[in-house]
Amino acid sequence: MITVYHHYSLKETGHDDAACMGGDTVHGGGVALACLNDVCGDAEGVVCAEWSLPVIAHFVICSLGSADLLELAIASVHKFAGDATLDHITIPDSELGNPNAHGRALTQWAYDPQREPIPDEDVVVIMDPDVAILSPKWRAQMERAFNLDANLGIWGAGCMEDFGLRIHPSMMVIRGKTFNTMSATFRPFSRPGDTEWLDTGGWYCKCARDKGWNLQRVERALPYDWHGFSAWYWEHAIYLQHAWDHEREVMPMWVHLGGGTWSDPTRLNLWQRLRRRQAIAKRRKFVEAVKKVLAS
Repeated sequence: MITVYHHYSLKETGHDDAACMGGDTVHGGGVALACLNDVCGDAEGVVCAEWSLPVIAHFVICSLGSADLLELAIASVHKFAGDATLDHITIPDSELGNPNAHGRALTQWAYDPQREPIPDEDVVVIMDPDVAILSPKWRAQMERAFNLDANLGIWGAGCMEDFGLRIHPSMMVIRGKTFNTMSATFRPFSRPGDTEWLDTGGWYCKCARDKGWNLQRVERALPYDWHGFSAWYWEHAIYLQHAWDHEREVMPMWVHLGGGTWSDPTRLNLWQRLRRRQAIAKRRKFVEAVKKVLAS
């Protein structure tokens, strides 16, 4: 159940905060930020203490348009995420379709000194507005992962076929202690040879691993999409559903629409516009399927 709701807006800045955020900027948890051009920050490797339960999941969702999907995402958090808070960041219309804006908004939120501090024992959940949690198994599996590995820093959506080693920010759960000791950007940022860390959140994941934190990816169940949408299942769910009980539907932990549904049509070429039209048609089907689960 969501107990606290905050709203933020992406700040217009005149400098490139992806390259260097300034040494005098202060993290909400008290860590000074270092230049991000060549290093991942100046913190030493960290090993956290035993994770104690219960914890609060602090969700942050960047809204890039599509209020109907955002409403579904928030409703799914309310129904399945347990004790939670939610921060909603809006992106200006001028930035719609710009992937840098998403990463910049997350970075500004993470290191805003006026933001409520995140306790080390809690978790931060970065979630896309076109994602819906569909089962209490999301909370159970997330808690299990962090309890089993005291040095697990980030857990969430794996996309090895597309994104390599990183956790995809459509569902990225960060241990509070990890979050409070990081000083890296969420902006798409990589060096030659680091292609497995591309896209939003990739550099953040690389820096977390370089500081000694473990990453645990829940890989997408490619052959077993949910109503045609990307799905992430709990452990052994695919076996239960498809190996011996073909009549039983096992609900995924979460599902992701994807497909570039937020892109500004004025920035797209003809092929991209055609793909966007197909994605919008899929969105209607996605909304109906998720609404059915949330109403049950």
